[in-house]
Amino acid sequence: MGNFVDLAPDLVAANVVEKAQDMVVKTSSSTLLTLARQRSECLGRVHKFAESQLALIDQGDMGRLLSLLAEKNREMEQLQEIETQLKPFRNVAAEQHEWASDDDRSQCQTLLSKSDLLLKEIITLEQTSESRLKAQRSNISQQLQSLRGATDASAAYGKHSIPSQPRLDLSSDG
Repeated sequence: MGNFVDLAPDLVAANVVEKAQDMVVKTSSSTLLTLARQRSECLGRVHKFAESQLALIDQGDMGRLLSLLAEKNREMEQLQEIETQLKPFRNVAAEQHEWASDDDRSQCQTLLSKSDLLLKEIITLEQTSESRLKAQRSNISQQLQSLRGATDASAAYGKHSIPSQPRLDLSSDG
């Protein structure tokens, strides 16, 4: 067994590594809280887009719908980025995180739960939008079929119409 002077550098090194690991865990918990907040805010914006999307579908305003979908797509790309950053945290048990405070842990848990609920609502809104768009497409298809039928009938009657009488031109040319 060595003396204290011989062991001191190893103890200091071990202490530094332990403190560094603690800092990483606390930093990662802080990062997790930040990402949970960003995810919740982003999903809130996507939820508003999904509600507006449904309203525009019901109004039949396809021009504004396309603009809204472009904006929503940008928000979805941002959400994808946040989800990618959250991926490493998904494999870590909640007990392994060391939080700066119980409030941070609770806030993170609340944000993640709220986000999961928002995501479920968004999925429901998207399914409803898809269903209503399909119904509109079917309705338009039926209208086009009816219009085609009317056009065909009109053309058929046009072939068998009564010949028009020659007209007498009573205008004088000079």
